[in-house]
Amino acid sequence: MSDMPVLVLNAGSSSLKYQLLVPETAEVQAKGIVERIGEPGSPVADHGAAMQSMGKDLAAAGVDGLGQDGVLGRGQVGGGHGLLLRGWWMTM
Repeated sequence: MSDMPVLVLNAGSSSLKYQLLVPETAEVQAKGIVERIGEPGSPVADHGAAMQSMGKDLAAAGVDGLGQDGVLGRGQVGGGHGLLLRGWWMTM
């Protein structure tokens, strides 16, 4: 196993929660939340803008890409949808 970080996303109708962690060690490298997506007066117009905001937050936390290899998984937990990205970063 490698100590490659995993980006876990929980995208709701008006929020995006994320956490970058190393599963083998449970080390949390970065985490955050973007709220009020698409609400009147919010600076975050849609989920695309929320992903861009998350990318800026991760870059500010020192995350500069996650490498080349990738594993992508999508699941549903507690009625919501989650997205798991392992080993790569996307730009939008």
